[in-house]
Amino acid sequence: MLASSDENGLCYVETKNLDGETNLKIKKVHSDMQEAFHEEKVLLTVEGEVTCEKPNNAIYKFEGTAQIK
Repeated sequence: MLASSDENGLCYVETKNLDGETNLKIKKVHSDMQEAFHEEKVLLTVEGEVTCEKPNNAIYKFEGTAQIK
């Protein structure tokens, strides 16, 4: 996440299990990101690249990076 409208950088992410059960998990934006992208006009100008692993069967692990220019 780059930013949240919450002043503390919190947001809720809906997750879904394989059996269909859904939950809301609280996530927090890293403070550096929240500070850098606090205005919508700044978010609209962000350029970068997201690199992540190819689809696989490791459902409890995800590896990826975001490089912002």
